[in-house]
Amino acid sequence: MPAITLKILLVEDNSMAQTIALRILRSLDYQVDLVENGLEAIEALRQKHYDVVLTDVQMPQMGGLEMARHICQEWSLEERPYIIALTSEVMLDIREECLQAGMNECISKPLDIGTLIELLKKVRI
Repeated sequence: MPAITLKILLVEDNSMAQTIALRILRSLDYQVDLVENGLEAIEALRQKHYDVVLTDVQMPQMGGLEMARHICQEWSLEERPYIIALTSEVMLDIREECLQAGMNECISKPLDIGTLIELLKKVRI
């Protein structure tokens, strides 16, 4: 069980990736809500505070990069959640794109539990 129970918003459009990520996060006793695109994520963030947004980069309607830019415009640095990109991209510059869009971290799929745990330890609430 984590020392601090983080509230995590999972933003993922692929049902298999959703199932895997939800299973991992819930097994670690995190509180997790799921939405399927960036537009739904923005609306969820307006309704409830989340400590972390764990997001796919490529999604329909609004992808992770555009969503991160929107979050950075709408919420102050103190109010905004810690944003972690999940990507299956093999491009070397995707991490830089994610950071420039306002994300805090970028990790590759398939999701590695150890890497995820280390990233979530960095989150300050």
